[in-house]
Amino acid sequence: MDPALSIWLTASLALVLGRSCLHKAAAPSHFQSSLAAYQILPARAHRFAAKSLIAFEALATLCLAGSLVIEGLRPIGSLAALLLLTVYSGAIALSLMRGRRDLDCGCDGPGKSRPISPALLARNAVLIALALLSAIPPQPRQLIAIDAFSIVFALVTFGLLYETLNHLGQTARSPFSSPAQHARSVS
Repeated sequence: MDPALSIWLTASLALVLGRSCLHKAAAPSHFQSSLAAYQILPARAHRFAAKSLIAFEALATLCLAGSLVIEGLRPIGSLAALLLLTVYSGAIALSLMRGRRDLDCGCDGPGKSRPISPALLARNAVLIALALLSAIPPQPRQLIAIDAFSIVFALVTFGLLYETLNHLGQTARSPFSSPAQHARSVS
């Protein structure tokens, strides 16, 4: 894999996970409540699971970001991101199969409710693909100035696209929501 592409993939994944981790760490009780609403774990495990997931997400983020300087961290960060995204996707998929479309995914913290949906699973599938691709070692070559420009441009473009899709996911009316639920999610 080209090193510029590898840097972009790794940095993009680190930004997404870091953003999500900051939201969760800023309001751990909100994340714990979101996790409890899935009704997958026993009630006594929610607090520990929420703290553990936040810590694991921070570890994945730090390993991915650190791998931009220390190459040996990339496989650890990529694997951690892959495991984390797989766990989140499994919980979402299980809840959707149970017909529980009214749950907040827990990704964005309080005040930014995003109901779980097949679109969220698709987003996570893309992020899982990023995690898999970021694990591929880059081919050695000297980076040049245009590489730095390309990486920064791609990161900004990805970040804007990601935030736009997130905003649409938060404000879009689910076909399973009532008009009252939609009004609450928009306000």
